Amino acid sequence: MLPVHCQLVEGRTGGGLPGLSLWYDVAKSTNVQAYLNIMTLRFFGTLLVLVLTLFLWPMPQVLADAETMAVPERGFSQAENDTAAERKFRKGLLWKIQSHQAKVKTETSYLFGTIHSDDERVTNLPEVIRTTFNGSSSYAMEVKMDNADLTAMANAMFFSEDQTLKKLIGPELYQATENAVKAHGLTTEELNKTKPWVIVTMLNMPRPKTGVFLDLKLHLEAAGQRKDIYGLETMEEQIAVFDELPIADQVSLLKETIATSGMMNQQLEQLIQAYLARDLEQLETLSEKLAPENKDVYNRVMDRLLTQRNARMIERMLPIIKEGNAFIAVGAMHLPGKEGLLQLLEDRGYRVTPIY
Repeated sequence: MLPVHCQLVEGRTGGGLPGLSLWYDVAKSTNVQAYLNIMTLRFFGTLLVLVLTLFLWPMPQVLADAETMAVPERGFSQAENDTAAERKFRKGLLWKIQSHQAKVKTETSYLFGTIHSDDERVTNLPEVIRTTFNGSSSYAMEVKMDNADLTAMANAMFFSEDQTLKKLIGPELYQATENAVKAHGLTTEELNKTKPWVIVTMLNMPRPKTGVFLDLKLHLEAAGQRKDIYGLETMEEQIAVFDELPIADQVSLLKETIATSGMMNQQLEQLIQAYLARDLEQLETLSEKLAPENKDVYNRVMDRLLTQRNARMIERMLPIIKEGNAFIAVGAMHLPGKEGLLQLLEDRGYRVTPIY
C-alpha cells in the first residue's frame, strides 16, 4: 500500500495529474522504494485511471451538437440492436449474484459497476451499497497493484532509447500535443519519450480534485476492514490492452483526442449523469457516441478493452463467488451487453438481480 499522508505536488497545478517526469524517474530508477515513499493517493489514483478509463474518447461530429449529446438518440446504441435477452441488463449498478443450483449453499455475492472518478457525487455511496460493501467478506477489483506493478506500468509508458514521439508523429502534431498537455495542467518533461496511448489516456482524464477515485476508495476501505482483496487481472494484462495496440491506432487516437480535448469536461459530465441514473444502456450509447471516427480502431480497442477482458475476468470471478459474500467492483461498462459480465454470469448458471 502506498503512503496515504504524503502530499506530493510535482509538476502540476491545482490538483492536476502527476508529471510525466516522475513516471519516467520510476521507470529508470533501480531504487523503486525511494519513489514509493513519495507517492500520493493522487499518483495511485492516476495509475488506476490510466488502466481503467480508455473508453472516454471524443468524436468530433458529435461534439458539434451538444444538445443531441445531452439526450442521446437511441438509434445509435448497440443495445438497441440486441435481442430482448441481451437487453435485459439495462439499469442497475449493484447486482446480487445467487446460484440456481439448490444443492449449492454458497452465500450471496455482489457485483458493483463503478465509474473511475473522484467526483463526490460518485464517491458518496448510497446507503444500500455502503451496507452491502461493509457486510462483505472479500473485495475484488480489476487489478490489485504492488510495487512491481508500479515499475512495470512506468516502463510501459515510454519509448525505448531509439524512438521519440516527435519522430513518430511529426513536428506539427507534436506541437499540438505539447500545447494540449500544458493546457491540461501537466508538464511536458519527458513528453518526447511518452507513448501515444499514455497521452490519450491522460488527456481524457479530468484533473483530480481529491485523487481518491471510487475504485481506490473502495480498495482502501476494504484494506482498512481487513477484507480479503483479489485482483481479477494482472497489471501485465491490463498494460497489454493499451501497449500492444498497433502504433498506427495509437496515433489515430491521439489526433482525435487533440482535436477535441477542450470538450472533456462536458463529455465526462454526461457520463456521470448516466451513471448516477444507473442507466447502463445510456452509458453504452454515450460510449459509442464518444468513440473515435475511425470505427475499425474503435472496434479493435473495444474488443481488447471489454470483450476479451470480460472473458478473462469472469473465469477469475467464479472461484471468488464460490467462496461467498464477495463484493466485486469493476467499471460499469463491463456489466451490460451480450458479452457483458451479467450475461456471462447467467450463462454459467447464476441468477443476477439488481438491488440498486
